[in-house]
Amino acid sequence: MAVITTFPNQVIVRTPGPQGPAGSGSGSGGITEVQGDSPIAVTNGTTLPVVSLTAAGISAAYMANNAVATAIIQDDAVTAAKLANTAVTAGTYTAASVTVDAQGRLTAAYAGKDAYTGQIETPANSDVYTIDPVAVSDRTILNFYARCDSGLCTATLKNNGSTVASVSVTTTSGFASFITSGAVNDGDPITIEITNNTAALGLVFSVEYSR
Repeated sequence: MAVITTFPNQVIVRTPGPQGPAGSGSGSGGITEVQGDSPIAVTNGTTLPVVSLTAAGISAAYMANNAVATAIIQDDAVTAAKLANTAVTAGTYTAASVTVDAQGRLTAAYAGKDAYTGQIETPANSDVYTIDPVAVSDRTILNFYARCDSGLCTATLKNNGSTVASVSVTTTSGFASFITSGAVNDGDPITIEITNNTAALGLVFSVEYSR
């Protein structure tokens, strides 16, 4: 009569051999069949059985912490789909400020800032000065600064004809208090228009933007 012995995830069927006299405890038998349940797989269950893991493998619950060393993972085996997302938004960051953790992952990225700067020696009333005739990429104007060496005027920054900000320019003026229409599209012109000019000289400006 076959004796069935059950182990975790596998079943071994053993056929007892001839028994000795009662109480002698003698006897022998052989394994006649080996079966396995996932994740155990058995090849040639009745002759020279080969026991292995199925494609399901071993679940994380049965693995010790740090059990899988990097040397065990095949080269290029870990695809992008298997990597956890970071807090960084996918995209292109120009002149970026980035934060990298000890594993070499980007954990933060911010687009850098740049600026148009210049000087208008003798600003004329109602004149329009072109800062960028054709923006070569999308960008966002963040700040507008202007002051002059003497006199006073009003400097109005415009994006494709729309007012972005104005500064009442004096020898102590600074940043514009309010920015509107700051989103510049690829190809838009950026200009400064001078009005209310009263002997203004040496006007300097800075238009800060991000990309």
